[in-house]
Amino acid sequence: MSVPIDQGREPNEFNLPNHRNSDDAGCSNVHHLEDVNINQEHSTPNRNQGSSGSSVPFFTPNGTRYFIPEVPSIHKPVVGTVFNSLEEALVMYESYAEKAGFTLRKSTAKHKLNGELTHRLFVCNREGKPRLQTQADSLKRGPVMEKSQEQPVCNEEPNNEPEKKKPVRQRRNSNFKVTDCYARIKLRLIQGTEKCFLYGFLEEHNHVLDQVEDRHLARARRQLEYEDRRFIQLVGTNNIGPVRAHRLRACLNGGYDQVRGTVVDYKNHKRDVNVCIGERDAQMLINKFANRKLNNPELCFEYKTEQNELVAFFWADETSRCNYQLFGDVLAFDATYRTNRYSMVFVPFTGVDHHNKCVTFGGGLLKYETIESYQWLLNAFMKANPNQPQLVLTDQDAAMKEAVKKVFTESTHRLCMWHVMRKLPFKVCGELLKNTDLRRRIHKLVWDVLLTVEKFEARWQLLIRDFNLEMGSWVFFLTCQCAV
Repeated sequence: MSVPIDQGREPNEFNLPNHRNSDDAGCSNVHHLEDVNINQEHSTPNRNQGSSGSSVPFFTPNGTRYFIPEVPSIHKPVVGTVFNSLEEALVMYESYAEKAGFTLRKSTAKHKLNGELTHRLFVCNREGKPRLQTQADSLKRGPVMEKSQEQPVCNEEPNNEPEKKKPVRQRRNSNFKVTDCYARIKLRLIQGTEKCFLYGFLEEHNHVLDQVEDRHLARARRQLEYEDRRFIQLVGTNNIGPVRAHRLRACLNGGYDQVRGTVVDYKNHKRDVNVCIGERDAQMLINKFANRKLNNPELCFEYKTEQNELVAFFWADETSRCNYQLFGDVLAFDATYRTNRYSMVFVPFTGVDHHNKCVTFGGGLLKYETIESYQWLLNAFMKANPNQPQLVLTDQDAAMKEAVKKVFTESTHRLCMWHVMRKLPFKVCGELLKNTDLRRRIHKLVWDVLLTVEKFEARWQLLIRDFNLEMGSWVFFLTCQCAV
């Protein structure tokens, strides 16, 4: 029984090279498999000699080795199949190539004189004439020269010494090497339609195919699909970088071999997105809120620019505005959160509902922490919510205090107790807090909600006198600030 190597090959089709000897061009491991019939007794598989686990090596009578992919026949191209388009045929061959362990590329196309396409080839990516291998030392200093360039020749002139040869550094070729592989499919377009006819299929390769565990590193598998790009973008909004995104994707899919692309591909996609956005990120933010406002008229947002740069931004959606109408008696906001990339301060407006849970009344971004910036932000907040709160809680920022006084004229301004107690260990001497009951007395005093104003003032002055905190201390400064 004989196994035909060439199925449907036409002589010299597409100007393909004729059969040549195996030692031609100095490459002894490259062999053409055209017009050869192999006897089964001479082509017994030898799995101990370079088997990849995904293909069976065979040997011709003259010692030529080739590989046939171990793919179920249902996934193999069938000569005589008619496809609705070239794209459909390409998808079919890509699916076969992925299961077989090689990568394909588009090759020769044949046209009529009027430019109409008549034939198309899809070939293995190792198809092509191998270049002559030369020794290259990429560490030698000197100008970089391609292999196709000739080295400079020293010309001797009369009464002059010959020019010295400059050292030449050749490029190291780190890409995959072509082996003149003839695995391919041949398609002929049906005249007058977009359909094509498969009239030739060569499945033999003259190189080892990719192993199963390494196929996810192939060029075709490293192309990110839409779902992969969308996943990188979604996790990026939660401050997850491309490296962690790749690990997370591998955990969700069940292993790194189930993930399309490597960590480098994820990094490159993130870089391309950032380059595409460039300096248009602020405009994209404004456009996004403007589009949302078309569908949601209750959304309110304001922004301020200086020299085409976004310096302030405020937004409040319909839920935030509804929360303020119901629970806006007490308003708390601070500017302790600073984003890393744009160095803009995040200012959340929060309150407490009837379940003692925090609710959001709005949010803002500020580039500068000045009185004018805070005043603009509070005015934008008042445009979304016309009613002023009864009580405003902030930290000890001087600019924020002045802005509150100018905008919230009907509100009472107080300092946030959480910020005050957080600064206590840094503002009071450690020995005083450690060896005395100052901390206990302060906590007992400030957190007692049953005290009247007169009792609180009396006990606070007694605490200052007992611990000598009357002049020059942070507690005394806090007392003066609260009195003002």
